[in-house]
Amino acid sequence: MFILKNGSLRAEFDEGGRLLSLAGPSGNVIDSPCRDFFFANLACEGCLENHVWASRQTVEAREEGGALYFRIRELVADNGRSDDNRVPISIEFRAALEEDGLVFDARIDNRSAYTVLDFEYPRIGRVRDLGAGTPSLFWPQPFGMMFTNIGKRLASVTHRENGSNCLKITYPGYGIMGWCALMDRDNVLSLSLMDRRFYSCALRAKGYPDDQGAVTLSCDKFLCAGEGELQVPPVKIGLYKGTWHASVKAYARMMKESRPSHPVPKWARDMLGFFLVINKQQFGYEMWDYSTIPQLWELAKAHGCDVLALFGWYGTGHDNNYPDLGPGESLGGEAALREAIKQVQKDGGRVILYHQGHLIDRGSPFYRNGEGKRVACKTIWNDEYGEYYSKSHKSDALMMFSNKQFSVACPSAPEWQELMLAKVRELFDLGADGCLFDQVGGMPPYLCFDKTHSHPDGNPALALSGGQRRMLERMQQLSKELDPEFAFMSENITDLYSPYLDAVHGICYAPWPEGAEKPEPGSEETAVYLYPEVFRYAFPDTRITVRNNEPRVTRRLADFAFLYDAPLELEIRYAADKKDVLADAFPEDRKYAALVTGFRSKYRDMLSGAFADTEGIVCDSPGIYAKAYVCGSRVAVRLWNDSQEAVTPRISVPGKRLVMFASPKGEYSGPAEMGPQDIAFAVFE
Repeated sequence: MFILKNGSLRAEFDEGGRLLSLAGPSGNVIDSPCRDFFFANLACEGCLENHVWASRQTVEAREEGGALYFRIRELVADNGRSDDNRVPISIEFRAALEEDGLVFDARIDNRSAYTVLDFEYPRIGRVRDLGAGTPSLFWPQPFGMMFTNIGKRLASVTHRENGSNCLKITYPGYGIMGWCALMDRDNVLSLSLMDRRFYSCALRAKGYPDDQGAVTLSCDKFLCAGEGELQVPPVKIGLYKGTWHASVKAYARMMKESRPSHPVPKWARDMLGFFLVINKQQFGYEMWDYSTIPQLWELAKAHGCDVLALFGWYGTGHDNNYPDLGPGESLGGEAALREAIKQVQKDGGRVILYHQGHLIDRGSPFYRNGEGKRVACKTIWNDEYGEYYSKSHKSDALMMFSNKQFSVACPSAPEWQELMLAKVRELFDLGADGCLFDQVGGMPPYLCFDKTHSHPDGNPALALSGGQRRMLERMQQLSKELDPEFAFMSENITDLYSPYLDAVHGICYAPWPEGAEKPEPGSEETAVYLYPEVFRYAFPDTRITVRNNEPRVTRRLADFAFLYDAPLELEIRYAADKKDVLADAFPEDRKYAALVTGFRSKYRDMLSGAFADTEGIVCDSPGIYAKAYVCGSRVAVRLWNDSQEAVTPRISVPGKRLVMFASPKGEYSGPAEMGPQDIAFAVFE
């Protein structure tokens, strides 16, 4: 047995490389070790699945320089015909204590015709108890989730296919950050990726039907490692007493070098409301021609929005003909579009024009002339990845049998990057204040096996993360060369891509059901709660709208947006939406949304600051959510009474005095009563 220990942690390994125990302030958390401390899958011509299990390997162990090394000189693989297939690939695994964590990495020397496709390491064993209650899982699913009693939940998700009893999410994309954690009332076990190359991967939380309550965290890295040597990026396991904040703060520090900064137009940084309209739908149904754009701006203002976003403004309709988009004659023609945009701007409004940055319509001229097929991402079968979207609102026939087929563009392809730059110029030339290129903020990190694309290192696993960052960087730079006030946006949230954007059109970012107050970690109940605090705390500079696909902003959504400092959003997509918004079907919601954005605008300077969650504040009031925003020595605490009772909040910031308390009802010398679903803020200095 080998032991690593420092002032914070103690880890025991056997000679076969398995982690037997990991002890922190509250003792050991490994209930039982994994049989296999790693898993790999090898691909070769004729068989793409050759399974490599650690327990089938011959392992040489040694301790050197305070680290443990486990070497396998030759892999034994199972391809179904033989479970003793010898492959000339050697791997040296390493485990070492660094500060408050246990870091795992490896080096692969591939002397074969096989490709190391999957590489899951470390596999830390079954965790049932961190020391103070049933562990909850904090998961980077948009826009952050908390699963209480995760072990019990996963134990019941049993089937015979890949992923039984598992929760999996890809990163970068779909997964918003390379971090997840188990947490009870007092303790945290975190997993943080320390990959500065950003290989495509999947985070995994695995449960056990024969051991209800146990869970294992791991990461499957899709290395696509062919012949030669490869250093596998590290994974850090943290174990400590406290909250998730400490490990998230450390992860954010590591990510800082991969998050470049750029000047953001002030209007985009201060945006309060995003009024999203589809002018023409996918199957040709026309909602709003260009002459109605000034009317749409008036509706936007009435709902408290200061930005009008036009989707489907192009003649072929929304989710059609990508990337060949242009003004539609049936909608009024280019001159009418330009004039309508100018009218909105003369009244102080801002207009965003949509484009697609991820999908290629297989019916578009760009695809049919061969260019689209050339730049599309290719699977390991050398076929194109497909995504399918139907925007039919009333026709079941169209919805069920006419999903539009799209190929996925590879952002590493130079031709696609040049085309996207040209599209930025086109939208700017139409007179818009900004552009939104859909989906490039974080779709799944497809592996692209087309060798003619310029993938970093020629590696399929870096095609999306490497190519996307380069493409977004160039698009951001061009947008500011055209005009420093021209905004560049996208949809979807990730820590890797968001720093290239001036603002993000959010997704899956809305309040939990009324009455479902979020429990503290460690709860015995089996439930799922939105938990945006983690990403907001790690990357407070990212501006994200609340995603709302309804033609109204409910009171709770407006309050939620205030609490998390997110611009409001409402979407006018379909004929029924148009009917409702023109009929003012939800007048109280409309008035309240405008009231909240007016309140936020009035006190913009006082409310400013970096999101600090609940750090440094004390709020002892049931039903009140309180979030701190720190600006120098000033702390602004935003408050939301998400209860059915009137409450006078008991709020304080140790070491500071209350200098202001305000709500949409007025300013007060001290905390004032907040009715159900009321908002307020308190400023301390």
